[in-house]
Amino acid sequence: MSIQFRASIVWGAASVCAWVLAGTQPVHAELVDIAAVVDATAVQFVDDVATMVDRETINVLAGETGTAIASVEDVGESVRLPLASATSAVFFQDPFNPGPPGDLLGEFGGELLAVTFDEMIHQQITGDVFETRTVQVTALEAGVSVGSAAAISGEMYLNGAALVWWDDYYDRVVEMEALIGFEIELERASGERQFVASGVIELRGTEDRQIGVEAKEAISPDDVATVDLSADFPEMGTVYLVLFPQILMPYVYQATVGEPYTLVTRFRLKGTTAPLYTGVAITAGGPFQAIAGTLDWFYGGGVGTRLQARVAAEMGQFPTPPVPVLDIEELSRACGATGVEGVAFAGLLGLMSFTAGGRSMVRRRFRR
Repeated sequence: MSIQFRASIVWGAASVCAWVLAGTQPVHAELVDIAAVVDATAVQFVDDVATMVDRETINVLAGETGTAIASVEDVGESVRLPLASATSAVFFQDPFNPGPPGDLLGEFGGELLAVTFDEMIHQQITGDVFETRTVQVTALEAGVSVGSAAAISGEMYLNGAALVWWDDYYDRVVEMEALIGFEIELERASGERQFVASGVIELRGTEDRQIGVEAKEAISPDDVATVDLSADFPEMGTVYLVLFPQILMPYVYQATVGEPYTLVTRFRLKGTTAPLYTGVAITAGGPFQAIAGTLDWFYGGGVGTRLQARVAAEMGQFPTPPVPVLDIEELSRACGATGVEGVAFAGLLGLMSFTAGGRSMVRRRFRR
């Protein structure tokens, strides 16, 4: 079975439309404006002191697509062998340029990878998307008077995987971490805020050198699968693959007809390594693409290429959820030229906050 890797988060039934439940007929909520801030950060620590930092933050406006990339790398000066490498690449793509018909449509996601061979170096990588949508339910569309309450239903679609690995005899596994999280919040014209939905998947090393996986809020433990790949990749030591494949999370929130409101979405990917032969990789909204080359460089023998193919095969075992996907031409006719709001976003994760307004880039590197 083929894998729909493109989709990361789907708004409504097809990433573009959310449904207002007014009377017996679904109607659309008009999307007035959309913007996103995308942030990628990679930090290298030596003895817990930050020695290399790279960060890129971009502002993406309606109709645009953007990717923020940050990376740090350490290579041995004498023998020129890799000591450590960390990269975060996170994207936001125009939800009204969805791609081939039949795809589950996605707006944002990313790929993170960090690996260290050095006994003093560890890394932290993050990828964040902060999206705002100005939305309005019109009285004409809803068929009810201005000021009436309307319930809006939507679905969040999340698809991806995380990898963590360490040397078999390593005793600092508890320092390893991977996190995938989202939160959705509605802000009314009055300034009042309403929680809509949130979900998080956390991976942490345990004292007995295993991996602990916790799913919270909208994400159920049954939505997550853990696979031990250690026997197939002995060069890397203990290797765990954690899949969050094809998760479809419905939710409902309430809006006031005729009153514009703002939907705020925060999406975060985060990985942390520990010193000496450890690594972490996360992908959401797309396949692993970077691990093949980087891990081949570190471990040799095509290890990264084989691992990347294995993850794709494991993901392919999970069918796409039975969500109605509209034909693109039908979608255009239904939503109109200005587009419509898809699924709402909100949250309580305490993620990184951003100030939208113009493109900004920050890149800095320093060594002790």
